[in-house]
Amino acid sequence: MTNYYPEESTNPVHVPEHIANLVGKCVSGVASELEWQELNRYLESDDDVLEYYVSYHELHASLGTILPKLPEDLPQDVSQCAEITPAGRPPKSTWKRMIGFASLALTLLGISLAFRYVSLEPGSVARCQFSTASDLQINGQSQFQREIAANETIRFSDGTVGISLDAGIDLVIDGPAELQILNRNRVRLVKGRLLADSKANAEKIYIETANCTVNEHGGRFGLTTFHGRPDHIAVFRGQMNISQGNHSHPLKRGEAVRVESDGKISRLSSVVAGIFPNEADINGTTLSNNVIASVSDNVHDESIYAFYHVAPRGFGEDAPAYADRDHQWNSIGPDGMPEFLQGAEYIMTLNNDIYHEMANRLQIDLKLQKPATVYVLYTECMYVPEWLSKDFVNTGVKIGLDEGPSHSYRPLGVGPNESVDSNFCVWSRRVESPGIVTLGGVDRRTYDFPQPAYGGHNGGNMYGIVVTPLKN
Repeated sequence: MTNYYPEESTNPVHVPEHIANLVGKCVSGVASELEWQELNRYLESDDDVLEYYVSYHELHASLGTILPKLPEDLPQDVSQCAEITPAGRPPKSTWKRMIGFASLALTLLGISLAFRYVSLEPGSVARCQFSTASDLQINGQSQFQREIAANETIRFSDGTVGISLDAGIDLVIDGPAELQILNRNRVRLVKGRLLADSKANAEKIYIETANCTVNEHGGRFGLTTFHGRPDHIAVFRGQMNISQGNHSHPLKRGEAVRVESDGKISRLSSVVAGIFPNEADINGTTLSNNVIASVSDNVHDESIYAFYHVAPRGFGEDAPAYADRDHQWNSIGPDGMPEFLQGAEYIMTLNNDIYHEMANRLQIDLKLQKPATVYVLYTECMYVPEWLSKDFVNTGVKIGLDEGPSHSYRPLGVGPNESVDSNFCVWSRRVESPGIVTLGGVDRRTYDFPQPAYGGHNGGNMYGIVVTPLKN
């Protein structure tokens, strides 16, 4: 059973687990047309399902996320929200349901604003903003409790819980979890998966585990700890320090590590769905059918902790291109983003991998859980390496890369065909069975191409990887 606690209610909305999973799939944009039709029937006949749907959608929109832009299925006009179709066109609804929806939407807007601007009662150091846990306990009490004092403990076995610290940091925790709120900016994660996101002017946060202490200021990071396993830590924005006794180890954006109980630190080469909390997978079921299992490479350098960030259902306009750069993928020309790439799983590769040149200098192993089509986005102004021309086919489709300030001293563009600094060709390969697909390095020699019809031809960027389930 999944519960969602509205802002002004002590009575959580209860829906059966299969309906909660159905809502999760539809909100995350991965449901089939038949599943949408099933949900529409529930929305039309059951007010609890209707309320849960809107609550879940607002939660989906308000969480801090490690993913790029995800589909938005809920119309902005709340008067249209009685029933949602895959095409986003609602049928006619009664005034009663329209008014109820508008009222609920205003309440949920209050939840979203509260999660960003917390006003704590005297003596409180944190606030519980939402919960989808079925057995949430705060300091041993099972009754939902908004305000949290110092030295209180949060425990739950499933679902997702959102906490705002008085120091200006939002925490999203996935169960099973146990979290001790020590004071306004220090917590102890006994077990669980956590995503921390600092607001503007936030204080430094300290998170203790059995293996280390993380201290960070002004960024976003993920942390996972369970007894008997190494901690997993990844930095998505800003920088941090990992402390063990008198030793401190810095990490910056795009780096991820494992921390063993004996203090040993090693590279975590890929961050995939399930390692850290994810707004698209609140109940742990929506992303269970991902194609990509993991990504690894042959780079053995103890000073390098960069990770490949696997983004499920994330590819599209303005999607982040690299884990270690502020670059974005864009459509070029009048046709927009190629339809076969939209919403697909993809990998934010490492732009620094361009310095491991040619196939014999870099090897990337992409582990697939099911048959798939693998697409490589390779800049058209660099020489094509043998591994690519041998195993892949150039589809003739192109997309663009926006490098923002790092190339042209202007901000990243927004929308299709905006601020395109280089053209990339889309190469494809059918992979008929699960297993490992091996990719190589780039050839940094460049062709002397004329100015393209759209955008520019700035070379020197790593390729991207997009994966879709194989269609028969």
